[in-house]
Formats: sequence, C-alpha cells, structure tokens
Amino acid sequence: MLLRIKYNEIIVYNCCMQLVSKPEQFDVMVTPNLYGNLVANTAAAGIAGGGTGVMPGGNVGQDHAVFEQGFAHGIQ
Repeated sequence: MLLRIKYNEIIVYNCCMQLVSKPEQFDVMVTPNLYGNLVANTAAAGIAGGGTGVMPGGNVGQDHAVFEQGFAHGIQ
C-alpha cells in the first residue's frame, strides 16, 4: 500500500506570518536550514512566547540526528 502525503509550498515570509496568525493550519514543516531557522525563531517568539531559549530543537541529517533541550537551543 502506497501512502499519499499532501503538501503545500509557501514563501517563507508568508509562512512566518501564517505561523503567527493561524498556527493550527500546520502539522509538519520541512525546510532547508536557512528557512528552518527563520521559521523556528518565529515560532519560538510568537507561539512559545519565550523565544528560542525555551523551545527544544532538532537537527536531522542523513545518518545522524541531534536533539536539544529547550534551554540549550539557540544559545551560543
């Protein structure tokens, strides 16, 4: 049985606006690194309400994945 996944493409700046105004429309977001950072920072500020310091993060590669707790994500 072949699964069919519906997806939409959206301009990143419009995506950030939609993420703040109607976040319930998004289930999963897949982005390249640069756009992912923009979207994650928008989500952290607009939805989590505490910025990148309170939002967990993850980086998934072809062979490895790294996940961070909320207080470590975005801190240099």
